[in-house]
Amino acid sequence: MSSTSDSSTTLPTTLSAISTLIGYIGTEVATPHTTFHRILWPQRAYNNFQFPSSSSSSSLSLRNIFIPALLMPLGGPLHTAALKTIDQFFARGLFLGPEMGGMLGTAFFPDQGGEYHLPGGGVGKVRNGVWVRVLERVGLGGGRCQRRSISGGGVEGGKVRKVRQKTWVNRLVLSVHQGPGKGVKKKKVVCVEGDVGPMTGRILAGIVLTEITGIGVAIAVAVVWRSAWMVLWVVPLVLKLVSAGCWVPREGVVVEDGGGCGSGKETKRYMVTSGHGFQIIEGPPQMVQQFFRHYGHPRRSRWQELVQIAVVIAFGLNFPVGLVVSTMWMPIGLQCVWTGYVLYVTMVMYVSRYAHGEWWLTTEERLADALIDAEEHPGEVLVLFKGGEDCTLAVELTRTVHNSYGEAKEHALLLRQPPLPSSDHPGDVQSEGSTGNSEKR
Repeated sequence: MSSTSDSSTTLPTTLSAISTLIGYIGTEVATPHTTFHRILWPQRAYNNFQFPSSSSSSSLSLRNIFIPALLMPLGGPLHTAALKTIDQFFARGLFLGPEMGGMLGTAFFPDQGGEYHLPGGGVGKVRNGVWVRVLERVGLGGGRCQRRSISGGGVEGGKVRKVRQKTWVNRLVLSVHQGPGKGVKKKKVVCVEGDVGPMTGRILAGIVLTEITGIGVAIAVAVVWRSAWMVLWVVPLVLKLVSAGCWVPREGVVVEDGGGCGSGKETKRYMVTSGHGFQIIEGPPQMVQQFFRHYGHPRRSRWQELVQIAVVIAFGLNFPVGLVVSTMWMPIGLQCVWTGYVLYVTMVMYVSRYAHGEWWLTTEERLADALIDAEEHPGEVLVLFKGGEDCTLAVELTRTVHNSYGEAKEHALLLRQPPLPSSDHPGDVQSEGSTGNSEKR
């Protein structure tokens, strides 16, 4: 009798201690920009979610099902990340009133950081540079061309040159797509939708799939325990859908004076340096610079901002409230289920943090996958990006990998030089030294 009484007292105490420990070990795993930027900008966060179809590969279909379903729930401890996010809102003055404060550097519009350089010596801030992030994702994605385009190495002065640090140089050419042209019909056209438009059923389906585990547990709780506490498992889904329903409008590529999103033949080459190598982004200045500056910036709408701020606060309160409820009012079996589920979510948050989960299902991942596909099938794939209602861009990537940082920098400085004056199209420009120089080294 005494043994039964002791066990019935010890188990709830143990579960409470485990839940508190989960709060400690899980509270730092979520980062404000990664976690809440995904919630506040679902069009970008779920742009690569695709319904499985007969045209997609089986690996892609499985990936689109299992990654969001098993590795992307948000029912764990987010109170620290939420507090840091709210601190950002407060520091940037978003609580001062309508159209007050700035969104750059918050979860609404994270600051990419870094600078871009022009051949003439001009320097600008990258801010929310989507193409910089795409090229970083390309580097993580690999590709056959990357492995076979290695410069450097070999023998020099009778000695084998050592590989110090493999560093890649990316050259991304953006141009205005003028519609089907010569040879286009023979190519596979991959058109990536922009992430500044309205919410779509595909985006909402991706959001629902990320919380499918919580939905399943809630159904089990309702069937087995017939308890109203089942709502605790669907709170994250409800909050995500509320945020998606009150999405903040964002700026696309602006068409200036009816001249398109980068009319004219003038092109410039912008060099961006980061920990992932050297990046040369080439295209019409009035188009490329929009991606460095204001593309994706929220258009101010006070009530939508307030709803999304409230969603962040609610996510921060979700775990502490669940902990109190489970400890004080849940039956022991249901308390075990709640603790086990929170532990599961915390573990997958750690997995996603160190498995590049910030890229999963995003616009950057979708563009990077398309560019890698085009790289592995030269001349067979045309990659397009719809940057706005009146602007579709053609995107072309070439890259080389070098065996030292110095070689990569030298090659990037050559590519940084202005395009040849005789070129009629930025994509037709052959970079000075892009081939011969690479082979020479």
